[in-house]
Amino acid sequence: MAFVVNNLRTLSKLGTLAVHQRTFLVGGVRVLDCVHRGMASFKKVDLSGVFPPLPTPFDQDEKVNHEHLRNNVAKWNEIDFRGYVVQGSNGEYTYLSDEERVELVRTVKQAAAPGKLIIAGSGCESTQATMAMTQKMADAGADVAMVITPFYFKGRMTNQAFKYHYEKVASASPIPVILYSVPANTGVDLPADVVAALSQHPNIIGIKDSAGDVSSWNTLTVVKAV
Repeated sequence: MAFVVNNLRTLSKLGTLAVHQRTFLVGGVRVLDCVHRGMASFKKVDLSGVFPPLPTPFDQDEKVNHEHLRNNVAKWNEIDFRGYVVQGSNGEYTYLSDEERVELVRTVKQAAAPGKLIIAGSGCESTQATMAMTQKMADAGADVAMVITPFYFKGRMTNQAFKYHYEKVASASPIPVILYSVPANTGVDLPADVVAALSQHPNIIGIKDSAGDVSSWNTLTVVKAV
């Protein structure tokens, strides 16, 4: 399972985090990767490399400017990025319609140089909507889905609710899933013990952790699945 942290200094503080695989960079931050075995029924994706989070350009009418987006991707193609993260917080996905979200991914996929991987944000508030959006992202060309925590009914976002949500989404997804926790924007955090449990799902391959709470990871030990 891959762990993404938003500060390189975080890594030096993960004293009890045991990982038995590669270390690499994603989105400009370091990632610890533990590869699952027994994943024959799910697609395997190698996330080694750097994945910048793409901003979404808008025109004066607040419409997505696909021409500017294609021009931006063409410039980024000149850099040795492994791929792109589309519709993270930096992409302002919360201001886009479902159709705009899908078209955004399709444009980036078409403009990306051959071999570039596309990580697409597909999270919605309901499990069914997230499953449907994840399928649409895959159809539009995404290689990996990044699923933010549901958060509107914060008081009901229990460990059991998170596990149910992510397991259902991952089991139905035709592409691998990355968990996404950004409590500064959502007001909810994804507990380390829930992440540990979800890491056993063969189609959940990582987490983008934007919580900034290093101490919560000190109790998490990741071992290679056997």
